[in-house]
Amino acid sequence: MTRQTLSALFLIAVNTVPLVGVLLFDWSLFSIVFLYWIENGIVGFFNVLKIAWARKSVSSESRFTINGRPARKASKAFIIPFFIVHYGMFWVVHGRS
Repeated sequence: MTRQTLSALFLIAVNTVPLVGVLLFDWSLFSIVFLYWIENGIVGFFNVLKIAWARKSVSSESRFTINGRPARKASKAFIIPFFIVHYGMFWVVHGRS
């Protein structure tokens, strides 16, 4: 089984959780929205890790760049807090609606 197939199956399985919750456990709308809100927080957390672990490729053809310039630790030191603040604002507002 390829990694892409495994990812697709995992995505389908995870997205059946709300369906099963509604059909079998009588979950409310609040429960479903809260579940997706928590999922957004987890996605944001893992994106911070991706940014932190990103580095230049060894090949000269494809380099990790930010606005056309190679990524350096100093640029990550700006981008990670920038992402956290902006994604955090989105996440909090999304949770309050």
